[in-house]
This record gives sequence, structure tokens and C-alpha cells, in this order.
Amino acid sequence: MALFISAGVAIAVLLFLGYSVISHQKNGFGIQFKRSIFAHIVLHIVPASYAVVQFLIGTTFLINAIYLLPFILFFYTGRRTWEEMFRRFGKKMYRIYYFGNTSLMLGLPILLAFGLLIDESLGTEGFRQAIVGYISIHFLVTGLTMFSIEKDILGQNTNTIAR
Repeated sequence: MALFISAGVAIAVLLFLGYSVISHQKNGFGIQFKRSIFAHIVLHIVPASYAVVQFLIGTTFLINAIYLLPFILFFYTGRRTWEEMFRRFGKKMYRIYYFGNTSLMLGLPILLAFGLLIDESLGTEGFRQAIVGYISIHFLVTGLTMFSIEKDILGQNTNTIAR
């Protein structure tokens, strides 16, 4: 339980840092792009709440079906955010994030459909494993690249930001 709480606090701090970076960006990004980033940051409540539900209740087909549309919206806003970041900065990591969000945005409905039509475990365990894998990889990689993302968004040296 302590590990679960620690992970939640670490994720909240990381998301707050991302929100803070975007909030302090004065020029270069249009309001529509900033809103897209804010929406994606706020929508991190979807995978976070899914993790809590999995911890408290477990995996069921119904829970996964309920979470499908919020996950599609989450991955769609992420896809738009990373697409714009790649377009502006040309870094491969943004392209990788874009493809990750796209694959899950398209893959989760397929898993749920297969679970409904072929084997329920695809819609329950397959769905859960895809999300858990995504959450693990995403936060690890984003945590490691946050300073690079911050530097791109603010267009400054990250050493001056930390002061």
C-alpha cells in the first residue's frame, strides 16, 4: 500500500511539473495547443483512476468497457500533443509517444471487441495488461525525459529553470 501511495504522489508531482511548465510558457504556443496539453494532463486522471479501481476491485469486462471511451479521449489528446511536439521540435521521442498513444487508442477497442466476440480474457486481462504496460513505460520514460520536454517547451536551459 505504501508503494501505491508513493507512486501516486510521484505521478502527481510529475503531472504538476508538466502543468507548471505549460502555464509558464508565454509565447510560441497557440491557445489551442496549450488547451490540448492541459486536457491531456488533466485526463491522466483516467489511467490513474483505472489503476486504483484495478487495485481495489480487480479486472472485469464491464469496468474495461466503462473505461474505453475515457481512454480513447486520453490517448487522442496525447496523440495530438505529441504530434505537435514532434512537428515543432522534431525529436524522435515525441514520435515514439505519438505512436504509443495511437496504438493504444486503436488497440483497446479491438481488444474489447475480441473479448466480446472471441474470448472474454482478451477484453479483461488483455486490456488490463495493455494499460498497465503503457502506464509503466510511459511514466518511466516521461520521467526520464521531463527535463528535455521542459527545455523544448520553455526554450531555455533547464539549469536556469531549476533555480
